[in-house]
Amino acid sequence: MPTLTDARNALWDAIDNWPGLESESTTTGRAFQQTFRFNDDSDLGTAIQPALGDLPAMAILPVSSAPEWFSHELQQWPLLFEFRLWTADWSLPEAEALLEATVRAIYQAGEIAGVSYVKATTGYHPRQLGPLTFEFVRAGDRGPKVTLARFTLGLRVMIDPFA
Repeated sequence: MPTLTDARNALWDAIDNWPGLESESTTTGRAFQQTFRFNDDSDLGTAIQPALGDLPAMAILPVSSAPEWFSHELQQWPLLFEFRLWTADWSLPEAEALLEATVRAIYQAGEIAGVSYVKATTGYHPRQLGPLTFEFVRAGDRGPKVTLARFTLGLRVMIDPFA
């Protein structure tokens, strides 16, 4: 797999395998009833919106970023991802709990003790955690208002474009 794909998949591996994101209150057994995964067979745009019955839900979407030269042979690719977490109603405590568990998963979940999926894949811990926002949005076109929490997370990947 390409390095960039491996880095994106490491985020989902962390989320999918973190015990703090298990739940008996969803049909999936996980904290999120629905996940929107940006991959080859998806047609995800920025207008994705889960239905009320699919909450809580999560999406991870790539954000524009530009590679920078790190040395004469290596480029640093700052991979930025926007995380979106939806919860039913105006449920700020639930949104905050899911957000905190998601961040812990990304930094801590891994197959080897002390090495997260992200660090094992990229060689680095996540580089930045961007602004955090909470807002009311509609579930579907005309559904009730739900909570949407957003944050941006950056990963660092080194690529040799000459190799």
